[in-house]
Amino acid sequence: YLDDIKTVLTHSKTDYPTDIRDHAILLLLSIYGMRSSEVVGLRLEDIDWIFEKSFSVDDSILKNNHLELVFHGLDTYADVSLNGKIILKTENQFRTYQAGVKDALKPGVNTLRIYFHSPISKESRKKSEYGIDLPDGTRMFTRKAAYHYGWDWGPRFVSCGISGDVELKSWNEARLADVFIRQISLTDQLAELKAEFSIAADLSSEAMVRVRINDQVFEQKAMLKPGVNVVQLDFQIQNPKRWQTHNIGNPFLYKATAGLWIKGIEKGKIERNIGLRTLELIRDKDKDGETFYFKLNGTPIYAKGANMIPVDFFQEKATNEKIKKLVDDAVAVNMNMLRVWGGGIYQPDFFYDYCDQKGILVWQDFMFACAMYPGDTAFLDNVRQEVSQQIVRLRNHPSLALWCGNNEIKEAWNNWGWKSRYDETQQVRIWKDYVALFDGVIPSAIKDLSPAIPYHESSPNYSRYNPKNFKEGDAHYWGVWHDVEPFDMYEKKIPRFMSEFGFQSLPNWETLSSFAPSGQLKLVSEAMLAHQKHPLGNKLIKTYMQRYYKTPAAFKDLVWVSQLLQADGMAVGIEAQRRAKPYCMGSLYWQLNDVWPAVSWSGIDYEGNWKALHYRLKDAFSDLLLSPVVENEIFKVYLVSDLLKETSGVLNIRLMDFSGKIIFQEERPITIPANSSKLLYESPLAAIIQQISPNSVFFYISFVDQSARERGKTFYLTATKNLALSKGTIDRQILKVEGGYNILLKTEVLHKSVYLQCNTPGFFEENYIDLLPGQVKSIYFKSAAALPEVETSLTIQSLNDLELK
Repeated sequence: YLDDIKTVLTHSKTDYPTDIRDHAILLLLSIYGMRSSEVVGLRLEDIDWIFEKSFSVDDSILKNNHLELVFHGLDTYADVSLNGKIILKTENQFRTYQAGVKDALKPGVNTLRIYFHSPISKESRKKSEYGIDLPDGTRMFTRKAAYHYGWDWGPRFVSCGISGDVELKSWNEARLADVFIRQISLTDQLAELKAEFSIAADLSSEAMVRVRINDQVFEQKAMLKPGVNVVQLDFQIQNPKRWQTHNIGNPFLYKATAGLWIKGIEKGKIERNIGLRTLELIRDKDKDGETFYFKLNGTPIYAKGANMIPVDFFQEKATNEKIKKLVDDAVAVNMNMLRVWGGGIYQPDFFYDYCDQKGILVWQDFMFACAMYPGDTAFLDNVRQEVSQQIVRLRNHPSLALWCGNNEIKEAWNNWGWKSRYDETQQVRIWKDYVALFDGVIPSAIKDLSPAIPYHESSPNYSRYNPKNFKEGDAHYWGVWHDVEPFDMYEKKIPRFMSEFGFQSLPNWETLSSFAPSGQLKLVSEAMLAHQKHPLGNKLIKTYMQRYYKTPAAFKDLVWVSQLLQADGMAVGIEAQRRAKPYCMGSLYWQLNDVWPAVSWSGIDYEGNWKALHYRLKDAFSDLLLSPVVENEIFKVYLVSDLLKETSGVLNIRLMDFSGKIIFQEERPITIPANSSKLLYESPLAAIIQQISPNSVFFYISFVDQSARERGKTFYLTATKNLALSKGTIDRQILKVEGGYNILLKTEVLHKSVYLQCNTPGFFEENYIDLLPGQVKSIYFKSAAALPEVETSLTIQSLNDLELK
């Protein structure tokens, strides 16, 4: 219960089952020796916490001229003492702090003590000093992750603690602090580069700086002076290989090793991978408004991906393995961009390194979201150091595509009613503070430290109620979901770049079972309501389900259908946006992942299970997308290509009934230009279906390219709840193959949304599929389980057999 205890203490008594709450209280009683009356109302965020550690230091280390303790993350207000002497005070979770400890360290055992103050008490004082009640509580006065204060997909747990590594560093004469390898120019024949060495020195001395790129070595002499030195080394790479996103090329990386030498002795070495590419954010005025798209190596690219929140609520659980799986899962469905959202954290180095390797671009928000922030000198100086450190840390990554100042703050001030809460004098002051931060401190730091990466002040540019929202810049569109608009509004409201939109679903059954006892596995229960943080979330899911689906009788089936509903809505939006290419050039949905097991907008649940949405993205984000649609009673078929070459093949359109009888068929050769969206076919719908009920037929559209690869897609003319699906069996055969099993499925009638489950560990490469009549469909199941286990635990169901209320 330890993880649940962390959360239960910040929720009302109705949030968690009684047995978990009682265990939490008993644990606190045993820890603090408190009476039960003292525990009531206790919140961890109101308590100060002390961390202590003893460590030994060898005499040889003490002989060094410089001894420094480096803290890569202290969350947030901390007094740090070494052997009883205060060496540091901190106030920013997102900064690295360094303290000289030459005079505080002693031979033998040393004691490091970190006293964390309650952030709530600190914020209350700062709020009083500011003199104005800013929107959304007091969290904006503290530089810590905003989601700790609760969000509509996660709990409130205003934590404190050591959030990064702690190092003891020692050095003499000089230290290599950082190397920035700046790309000056790039052509297919030549890359001109400049390595900028930041060197701390305590003497005047001749030194040698050196860069090794793969097998090439470049070096230069330098004269160091006491203090901070910047040494520049120019070098070139002949016939450079460019870094590309994985879906259009090779994310090629050069291994770079930078070193500092004095009198033949190495004084420091930094290793990193670098990628050579050009990248621009194109924001040109045109007849429709203003563009918003990325040009990579001279080619406009369509951004396909998702918004990423922290990998886990508690950072110690956000392991490299979890990060790796999330990025791999993004690559598996052909994403090429992830947005690191501004209410979370700056991700650890491993995330950016792995995005470099896998060819995923990163839209990087600075950590400001959904609040107005103070603009006093101390706050701005604190932020200036934060963003400068993060820019220096991340600027070498070829995956880094954009610095974004904040999430939804400009929209909130102008359109959420915030501005109207204040008198004119207060409005001027609050907005002046906004400008000082997002038009001053942050872009100034980028200009000085990372000028090649574009800066976007606030996402989105405008509110969804502003007509400019769909004509200029990026957009967050929440008419679907928050305003209960139908899915087909996605086809009418298409922006230049969709950077946020989403729809909720329940997590997989296994994830639900991990936190809810069997008696609470229902939509309305203490456990379930504790893990649904949107006040209207369950109601909206039910409303949309009644609009598009028949309501299942069993809660387990409701879980499955909620995921189908989410996948349908997101697919409608993504396909509409991609069909509008090049008017629209990006689809980043909300949200990739969860910080805890929850009912949320994620495509991958907390336990790493793919929901129906993530499976659907394999098609929706395909580099060659077949996209049928009915517009004004005209049936149309588009082919959208993100490939950088012309593609030819044969398009086949069939209208079939649910037993497989072909009612209409047309075949034609087609060619689509590189990197384009093209209308391939259109016809009045009535001319095709004539007098046939749309409830009993479907289109199957396929495209066979020059390499004989077939892409196929089903398309329906009415809501799923109206389809006259018939009962029927699904025959199955399980064949052992390398690494798992091929599961062969066959049916005589159309089966809608076939869902495969297996109680043995494993992964289905496809799921939630439509099984065509007469088709033999092979689905690979990666698993180390024995064949008898798979045969007995595999279940297959479809909407045809759904039991209804």
